[in-house]
Amino acid sequence: MTDKHHIGAIVRLAREKRGLTEDFCAQQCGLTRMEYYDLEAYDDEFFDNISLGTARRISLLLGLDLVGLVAQHVEANIADRSYVDDARFYSRAALIREGRLKKTMTQADLADAIGFETMTIQELEHSPDYIECLPIRVVVDVAVALGIDPGSLVCNR
Repeated sequence: MTDKHHIGAIVRLAREKRGLTEDFCAQQCGLTRMEYYDLEAYDDEFFDNISLGTARRISLLLGLDLVGLVAQHVEANIADRSYVDDARFYSRAALIREGRLKKTMTQADLADAIGFETMTIQELEHSPDYIECLPIRVVVDVAVALGIDPGSLVCNR
């Protein structure tokens, strides 16, 4: 079983298994060589310092299960997972909006819960691809604040 403390090693082993260089992976994923090096060297880089879109490109390139990595990384237990079933009916933006309304939260409430400005929540709810530019940690924070499975926001719809 893997955990958040080994994500850099997971990425490195997947790269090595495919016989790819750090330079090649960095170029393919839109990172500098140093950014990619940090990703493999430091445990929290994957979740804190690259965007969800970049994490998706890395996962596709290296054959990693992004939703599985996030699920293993998330420490919070989400009690009510029944709402996750709604994910197949909503885009991620609508899922966030519907989750917020279900919790009777304002956009400002959700923004405060994740430590961002209200404008970020507005963008999340109205721009379907905005979530791709946020670090995975922020995406997970939104899911936890709404009580939904982070995988429903990480997966690409």
